[in-house]
This record gives sequence, C-alpha cells and structure tokens, in this order.
Amino acid sequence: MSEMKLHRFDNQFLRDFRSPIAVNTAAIVEQEQVVVAPPPPVFGEADMEHARDAAKKMGYAEGFEAGIAQANTEAVGTARDLAHHIARIEEQLARLLAQYNELVTQQSAEISELVLMIARKVAGDALDANANRAVAELVNRCLPVVYGKPRVMIDLEPNMLVAVQD
Repeated sequence: MSEMKLHRFDNQFLRDFRSPIAVNTAAIVEQEQVVVAPPPPVFGEADMEHARDAAKKMGYAEGFEAGIAQANTEAVGTARDLAHHIARIEEQLARLLAQYNELVTQQSAEISELVLMIARKVAGDALDANANRAVAELVNRCLPVVYGKPRVMIDLEPNMLVAVQD
C-alpha cells in the first residue's frame, strides 16, 4: 500500500478564464462621498419623559390590579376553608350535644333509682305508689344544674377570630 498525503486546498492558484469585469470606480467613489444625514428626531425629550411616566403608571396600575385579584382569590379560598371548618365544628358539636343529653338522661334514670332505693330503705313503706315519678322529676330537674352547662373551647388564629366570631 502506498502512503497517501492530504493537502489543504488553496484557491490562490486558480485562474479565471473569463474576461475581466469592467468596474466603474468613479460611481463607487461618489457613493462613498455622499453622507446621508440622520432623520430628525420624531419625539423630543419631553415626549420621551411623558411616555416613560405613562408606562410607569400603567405598569403600577396593572400590578396593583393583579395584586388585588390575587388577594381576592386568596380571601375567597380562605373563606371557603373557614366555612368548611365551621361546618365540621358544627357537626362535631351536634354529636357532642347529643352524647351529653344521652348521658344526662341515663344518669337521671340511674340516680332516680338510687335515690328511690335509699328513700325506701330510710322511709320503708311510707312512700306511696307515685314516689317513682316524683323522684324522677326532681332528679331530672336537678341533674343538669349539678352537672352544669357543657363548655366547648375552640382555639383559633387571631385573624380568624373576627371572621368566626359572628
């Protein structure tokens, strides 16, 4: 195998066999000498300052409106979440109240029986047949006072307190 060398192509040795082009150098020189003045400014410095101020005010107004729209969106979302949480609290309170009322009813019946048993032991047969009903009514009236009113404490963020307070 013979070794082959690659050489860089150099176009400097190429010949142009066409006829030479006639160039009018006088026209080129004239074009270079003609200097075109820039057009006069359309807007003055005062116009530019006015346009800058108008753009600044417009940008501020757009940003302000976007901020208000975002705040309104967040407020609607917060109100929706707040309403959802209040509804859940209402459901839980309703269940607790039902449980409390059931407990008071159950305790009233048990305490009525206990008081009647104690009264029978103490008084013997002196109690008449309507003693059960009288003791039960007395216990039913007194037991809620003895237990007191149920209390529910709900912790909230300070800024949510105003919205929930009503």
